[in-house]
Amino acid sequence: MWRHYLLAFVVASGAVFRIAIGEELPPLTGNIGAYARLQTAVVSLKAGQQVEVLATGSKDLAIDVFVYEEVTRELIAKSDDDAVEPFSWDVPKTGRYYLILRNAGSGTGSYTIKVTPQGNRALEILRPNAAVVKVFYATDRVRVANGGEEMQFGGEPQEHLQFGVCKVSIPRGHKMGELEGPSILRLEFREDVAKHIVLMAAKQEDERLFFSDISNRVEQSAHKEILVFVHGFNTDFESAARRTAQIAYDLGFDGAAVLYSWPSQGRIGLVDYNKDGRNAELSVPHLVDFLTKLASQTGAERIHLIAHSMGNRVVTKALASLAPDRGARRRVQQVALLAPDIDAAEFRRLAAVFKSVAGHVTLYASSRDEALKVSQRLQGYPRAGEAGPNIVIIPGLDTIDASAVDTSMIGLSHSYFADNQSILSDLFYLIRGNPPAERTRLRRQETSAGMYWAFVPAVR
Repeated sequence: MWRHYLLAFVVASGAVFRIAIGEELPPLTGNIGAYARLQTAVVSLKAGQQVEVLATGSKDLAIDVFVYEEVTRELIAKSDDDAVEPFSWDVPKTGRYYLILRNAGSGTGSYTIKVTPQGNRALEILRPNAAVVKVFYATDRVRVANGGEEMQFGGEPQEHLQFGVCKVSIPRGHKMGELEGPSILRLEFREDVAKHIVLMAAKQEDERLFFSDISNRVEQSAHKEILVFVHGFNTDFESAARRTAQIAYDLGFDGAAVLYSWPSQGRIGLVDYNKDGRNAELSVPHLVDFLTKLASQTGAERIHLIAHSMGNRVVTKALASLAPDRGARRRVQQVALLAPDIDAAEFRRLAAVFKSVAGHVTLYASSRDEALKVSQRLQGYPRAGEAGPNIVIIPGLDTIDASAVDTSMIGLSHSYFADNQSILSDLFYLIRGNPPAERTRLRRQETSAGMYWAFVPAVR
């Protein structure tokens, strides 16, 4: 008979549960309600033991598992975001830990927690072939009727924001920086979660529940933070949701991943480009309102912004409008402006205001960005995302020349920020507050116009 000792009682959702420790723990079971959060008592675990959490219930049950070290309260392990699957964790070192279970869904069900000794697993854990990332979204796109519950959005604007949650699958064989999808060259004609990044679901939430749900996710993150991605030109809603999930996954971001999707047409063409430019302008006050609510209603201590291409028009003007808002200014930390398709002179004017809103602003530019070259020819003036002799250098803002990054696999070389490990690695350290001088692939460049940073070409 296994030896075990009573440790503590935990009261959660009106029920009392017993936890014991020893060579093997008897299973801890209980029920969990919609959007509920449960915390176990502290347990002493030995290196090599294994913790398993199983959940069963309705289809909208989505239990997240977080493991914390007692003294430091450091997050030691967590389940894949919103994946309804068995959670299995091998204890790395002897210590005292506690678990937090959070139901991110509207369903109800039951859970079982079991700890087994090394080499004596209670059951076979079958790892799924994909992780699932939860992406919150806010959009001022018009919804397209599809006859079902799933959200579909078009490229036309509307006067108010809609909110919701997406679930995006990431294949276990995912390569950092890639947005895997079906390829005709590989005779792939439909999405496969084992191979591709797939938007599995997108459901609308009312505003109150939406911000409450983000607050719950923020509370569980180590730094109480939010990552907001604002896409660029020629991007439909589905692609934007998939890209947001990929970036958050590759960055190992443990806070709330949020997509702000403005009404891009999702097509390449002169008319589509002009429509996107108009819609980006119309979306500015909506993003101002959204960022203000994120700062005031979620408990986030850090809000990071990543903007790409034409999305920089929305972000830079929204940040300039936020300048008088001290609440937002205290929380916006890192702002990464990637390949900004905005007039360079206008960017300089706006930067004089918006650079004071964030803790830090970084501009990524490239002389190899063919999409920006086309934009420059259409507009007649340099773009802020261009490198070379027109590279934008502004005091109080870090400029990084990404021209040395290999972008040959991505066509117009306009998504290099997410399709290259070097850029993503740099964003990883940027979000964690490491200055350019501490990021290994960057080298200081001195010019008569001022100082900027450049990526060092990879050794081949």
